[in-house]
Amino acid sequence: MAKINHLEMGADVLALQDVQVKKGFMGLTVKLIYQPTNSVIKIKEKEYSAEDGRKLENILSAAPKDVEAAISKFPVSAISMGNMKLQACISDDHQFVATQLLAFKDFGYKGSDYRLKRSAETASHYTLPQLEACLQVLLELDQSLKSQPVAAQTLLETALCRLALAGSGR
Repeated sequence: MAKINHLEMGADVLALQDVQVKKGFMGLTVKLIYQPTNSVIKIKEKEYSAEDGRKLENILSAAPKDVEAAISKFPVSAISMGNMKLQACISDDHQFVATQLLAFKDFGYKGSDYRLKRSAETASHYTLPQLEACLQVLLELDQSLKSQPVAAQTLLETALCRLALAGSGR
């Protein structure tokens, strides 16, 4: 499960008066409670294709009374790695929902074509699951660098070892 501090909208959700933060043993765990109904808030993150991301935009922009119809009209399926990421905080009783749809954009590469061709050639030696595993290691490294009080060098060295394992297919 994702952590509230890792969400783009995390600070905004925590600032809401109806959301209570309960810390667990020694502050290691955090539970969010929607106070009006005393319901636990769960955090979810799913990724979607660009096409399903556009459908999600339609669903999220629908009036509250029309959301159910929009979901039926625009069915979507989560994938392991996509262009769009939906972050959601949902109470167990479904009386509280906060969502944010994020898009991963291509900023365009303006360097030498040689580097792109060489990178594509190198990447062609790996299977899609190996590449996905490598990207997952890099994502976790990024999150760890931003959230953990561990030396950056230690995190980088660990990530390099994990990348070597992921790239070897083990």
